[in-house]
Amino acid sequence: MTITEKVMALNSGRDSVLPGELVWVNVNSVMTMDYLGKQCFKAFESLSPDKKLFDKNKVICVSDHLVPHLQSSGQPCSMNGGNRQRL
Repeated sequence: MTITEKVMALNSGRDSVLPGELVWVNVNSVMTMDYLGKQCFKAFESLSPDKKLFDKNKVICVSDHLVPHLQSSGQPCSMNGGNRQRL
């Protein structure tokens, strides 16, 4: 098994896992990006509506795509109609 498979097996209480298997594991934290989290969590929950997906206090949300660009001066910009404007 690869190191990832070993970690998945250990945290799912199984002796081994195989690529392509759906495996329920205990996790320490869950990372998501700013605008994809809700969609991803709904998709996971649809796999097993009887199981609680995770503890919401263990979610780490990384602002990736929705962070404003910075001007050369270091000031934040916003995209408005294709034109960057100072906030």
